[in-house]
Amino acid sequence: FDQNFHFKHFYNNFQEVNSIRSLLSYLLRNVPSLFFRMLRYEIPFLHSSDYVISASMLNAKYLQKVYRIPEHKLKVIHNWIDTSNLSPNDSFRKHYRQKLNISEGNLVFLLVGRVSWSKGFQIALEAFKKIIAQVPNAFLLIAGKGKNEIDLRNRVAESKLIKDKVKFSGWYNYPELPYLYNCADVFL
Repeated sequence: FDQNFHFKHFYNNFQEVNSIRSLLSYLLRNVPSLFFRMLRYEIPFLHSSDYVISASMLNAKYLQKVYRIPEHKLKVIHNWIDTSNLSPNDSFRKHYRQKLNISEGNLVFLLVGRVSWSKGFQIALEAFKKIIAQVPNAFLLIAGKGKNEIDLRNRVAESKLIKDKVKFSGWYNYPELPYLYNCADVFL
């Protein structure tokens, strides 16, 4: 079962609403279709299934609480990653820092993923502003694409404090990620 079932997806998007007007607009646009899909399709489908698989305990608890899925039907299978490719490698580090034009003297913070407010990219940006005041050689590398990327880029461009300290490197395929991770000192 997809980890972004309708209620969870609604909750994540709801957190991005930033004014009363947009809240009302969002609710009027989304709540009727949300409940229709939940009641007509999702809930009957989930209750008729032998098992419901979730990628996290948090989502399993949502399924149990909101959708009333019995605990014996819920199975949690966490997302996994092959960590054998993610060990420190100095040659990867040097190569990718050169490729991204990042000095070896920089303390590099790395964000990787879908660029959206529900992932907390704007929070990381605000935290980085505080870090850069204390650690002038800090550098933030953002790898990914998403619906809030333009807004995030604008926030960076508008800030004199961080505009030269943040780099957007775009989307990376999975096999390239070990190189990127080795480029960083701190992964957010």
